[in-house]
Amino acid sequence: MRATRLSLMVLLVVLAFVLWNAAWVTDRCGEWTAALDEAEAALAQGTVVCLRKEGAR
Repeated sequence: MRATRLSLMVLLVVLAFVLWNAAWVTDRCGEWTAALDEAEAALAQGTVVCLRKEGAR
């Protein structure tokens, strides 16, 4: 019984991490899409696009 409980706890921790990671990636995907849309709009207008460093907010 104890081994089963430990296995379930490990699976729950892994599941929690996977769900947290999926939410984080989904959130970042929205930011990346917005930045790409901004760059594409600037290029369509012929203006200079200023790229941000990786990790800069």
